[in-house]
This record gives sequence, C-alpha cells and structure tokens, in this order.
Amino acid sequence: MPRRDEWFKSSRSSGIDAKCVEVCFRDGVEVRDSKDPGGPQLTVSPEVWQDFIASVMSHDALDAVDDAQTDKAPIRAEWNTHLPGATWFGVRGHLEFALVVYRDATTFAVVRQDEHGPRLLFTSAEWVTFVSGVRDGEFIYPR
Repeated sequence: MPRRDEWFKSSRSSGIDAKCVEVCFRDGVEVRDSKDPGGPQLTVSPEVWQDFIASVMSHDALDAVDDAQTDKAPIRAEWNTHLPGATWFGVRGHLEFALVVYRDATTFAVVRQDEHGPRLLFTSAEWVTFVSGVRDGEFIYPR
C-alpha cells in the first residue's frame, strides 16, 4: 500500500499508461489528474472528502466504458466556462462531480469545488478506475 501522504491512485490503475484520479492525504485531501500533475489541483477537508466519496458510491451511473475520446484538451477548454445539462453530485460548493456526455456521445466525469474554480476532467475509463478504488476502500481518509 502506498504512503497516503504521497500522491496515489487506484490499485486498479496499473501499467505504463495508467491514468486516473490521483489523491494525496496531507493536512487535507488533494485531488488532481495523474496525466496532468502540474495542472489544476483541488484541496478539501477530510470531512468534505468522506462526503464526496459517499456520493461517488451512491451516484455512480457510469457502467459502460466508452473511451473513444482520449484527447481532453479541446473539451477541457470548452468546459471551463460552460457545462450544458450537467447534474452535479457531491458536496455543493466544496467538491462535486458530474457525468457529462460530449457531442460524440463520449461520457466524461468532471470534478470541481465550485462553479467558478478549476475543473478536473476524466475520461470514462479513468473515472471507472477511480470508482473501483472507492468501492475497494482505497480512498478512505486515514484517521
């Protein structure tokens, strides 16, 4: 098991091209995209994180992995300002996620702290890998 004060991702995310939601437990919980370690990073309290994890477990509707679109850059630029038809789950104003269908019918997961802050964008395969780790209990904040 990796040290939780260092960045880690689901054990289901393995191999050279592994990609996933990446988390670090320090004074709070830090979240980023493992494919973009220098990009946006979200930080929340352990309490908000636990509520977010509970919401992920109860609202996961992404059963089929459709990972046809892997270049997230154009989508990220477009969705930095507007997410049409998004339904947000999680802890409103602290850490929330939406599963959004793009024009080509590819589903992405978007994670944000609030509607004006940075957003993390994950392919369906990346999100399914994270959710699998959540279900396996890998992302429980250590007490």
